[in-house]
Amino acid sequence: MCFHLTGQTSKPVNDTIVIQQQDTTIVLIPLSEPEQPDTSRVDEKDPITNYINQRASKSRVNKWLQELIVDTRDTIKKDYQYNIDYVKDYQKLTGKQIRTIYISQLDPFGTTVNDTLMYTENWFVKTGNKLRFTTSEKIIRKNLTFEKGDAVDPTNLSESERLLRQLAFISDAKILVRPSESDTSMVDVVVISQDRYPHAFSIGTQGAKPELTLYSRNMFGQGFGFSQSFIATSPKSPEFGFKSSMQLQNIQGSRIDLNIDYTNRNEKHELKAKAERSFYLSDMKYGGGLYINRSFKNENIDGVDQIEIEDTLNYFITDTWAGRAFKLNTANYFDQSNFYVSFQHMYSDFYDLCDSLNNNPALNRNTYYFMSLSFSKRNYYKNNLIYSYGRTEDVPYGFLGSLTFGYNKNKEDILPYMGGYFSAGKALIPNQGFFYFNVEANSFFRDGKSHRGVIKLGINYFSNLLNVGTGKLRNFVDLHYIKGFNRLDSEYIYLKGNAEGLTAFSNKEVKGKEKLVLNVENVFFTTKRILGFRMAAFSFTDMGFIGDGNHNVFSQDYYLSLGGGVRLRNDKLVFKTIQIRLAYMPIVPDGATPFKIELSSEAAKGFNDFVPGAPYKSSFK
Repeated sequence: MCFHLTGQTSKPVNDTIVIQQQDTTIVLIPLSEPEQPDTSRVDEKDPITNYINQRASKSRVNKWLQELIVDTRDTIKKDYQYNIDYVKDYQKLTGKQIRTIYISQLDPFGTTVNDTLMYTENWFVKTGNKLRFTTSEKIIRKNLTFEKGDAVDPTNLSESERLLRQLAFISDAKILVRPSESDTSMVDVVVISQDRYPHAFSIGTQGAKPELTLYSRNMFGQGFGFSQSFIATSPKSPEFGFKSSMQLQNIQGSRIDLNIDYTNRNEKHELKAKAERSFYLSDMKYGGGLYINRSFKNENIDGVDQIEIEDTLNYFITDTWAGRAFKLNTANYFDQSNFYVSFQHMYSDFYDLCDSLNNNPALNRNTYYFMSLSFSKRNYYKNNLIYSYGRTEDVPYGFLGSLTFGYNKNKEDILPYMGGYFSAGKALIPNQGFFYFNVEANSFFRDGKSHRGVIKLGINYFSNLLNVGTGKLRNFVDLHYIKGFNRLDSEYIYLKGNAEGLTAFSNKEVKGKEKLVLNVENVFFTTKRILGFRMAAFSFTDMGFIGDGNHNVFSQDYYLSLGGGVRLRNDKLVFKTIQIRLAYMPIVPDGATPFKIELSSEAAKGFNDFVPGAPYKSSFK
């Protein structure tokens, strides 16, 4: 038995969805006509393409460059995203009752949510799809924001799509709504999700010791994440070390995420647990979180890496917060925005401190109380080839502003606190990329003067995709400025690459109380694939100024980092991005080498969202 939910019998197009339900085949054809892709070959008048083609036969290198940049195939590009406005489809059916919700789950390999009719006989692909458990249908359903019998709400449908894509084990998702043939007052909803291959490993270093990590983001198809790291022995530190982690998302449909980590190695022995229900849905009324860290041995204070400690610490930290959201329904721009009130309690206690650390106020028994008032309006649009390599990305736009008040109580003082934060982001019209900025100022106060204060400014921009041959080019520009006021003597910020600093720069001796960093990166997404991994070439130019904060930042020490490399990523896998990078640093500290070659794996970068969280978070970094 076969029927079309739209009542049409036209030939299926690439975006057609086929669902098998027992003895029934359901074929869904988009209400909107897809924009047809340009199947023509590269413009022969393109001088870059002509030059590459002319030199292709000169050497193997030139031939490889032709294959990399020039697509000589007369086929439609598989990466093409059909321009179908599903939100408008949703709006046409707003208010109609949902009769049935069909769940269509796709294997990781050999198909996409935009073309579910794709099929392959490739043995490697078919075997890879079988070596895993398909995500349980219950996991998909509990992450939806609507149920059978509800009225169609475009916001709920788009947020459900976004929630599914945020799951670590889902590579992409799409939701279609079509009128019922038997009752025009009702609709059928089809939820299409595509699994990621959930199992992976990584090899790296922990200090000077090799580290192997095995992990799964979706054990037995139940949405349960687990990882196990093994840190090998070395002559200087002969003990064996390990780290175990567990993750659960949206426990029993409560929107609560849970993470538990246990680490036991030479320089660190700790247990951390975090449960949080954030305001990531626009209609969520209540949010909150609980965080506990029991460190028996740790070289750092959790969440405050900028305090240098020469000895390991033994401490206990708790952080609890709760908030309430109030949705505003108005007839102006602020319609569907939210006002938030949140409260937070933090406690820390340190044990067995040596004499040199006893007088450090950050290592006293500290109790903190905070309250924040926040206002946010946000939405999302779909794009790709930003931080991923082909999957749908949900780009947030809107604004978030907040005011925070509180105080810190320790054995010596009661210090009031006040802080303000504002961020905003939007797509530049027409088709000029995306712009985001944030500004922040906060401080504790002692005797009416700023104590451990900070000012921060951040600007982020990425361009639209530019066509270069058959590839796509996108440019990224990031600017970060931070200045501390009356910080502790042991507190510093760095130019290290993992601390909003210079790419490939890792020297801890370059530090201060103020810095300004400019990062410029150009990423060329190729059509080339290696074993399913898409390749992107990139170049970068970074400049950073850092100093004590008592002089003009441009008169302080400055450093440069420039270079490029190649990244490989397969969004169908939970593997991190594989990166080969060459960096040249013309100015380096004494004893450091100006060249650096790195082979590493990195998690995909995320977007700056406009969702308020706990009132206070350390920002001097």
